[in-house]
Amino acid sequence: METVELAKQKHLILSPEEAQERQIDYVENWRSAAEGQWVKTDTGMVLRILKKGIAGTTPWIRTCCGTYPARDNCTLDHYVREHRYTFT
Repeated sequence: METVELAKQKHLILSPEEAQERQIDYVENWRSAAEGQWVKTDTGMVLRILKKGIAGTTPWIRTCCGTYPARDNCTLDHYVREHRYTFT
């Protein structure tokens, strides 16, 4: 388990086993998850979608690690970005 602070709030990054121990249900396909849901990243960890939106024609999601385009050719990882509010 890893804890990341963003906007003075602590957010968890969990392994699937840790999520199961905490009885956290998560979505396998993060692109289709709703804001507030827990998702499994392409790197195999579990974290929460904090915000979801559209910039122009590009759908995006924000997690405690950064902001990611939610397109089929993009991946979601669990590595904390220096610039979390821009596409990474």
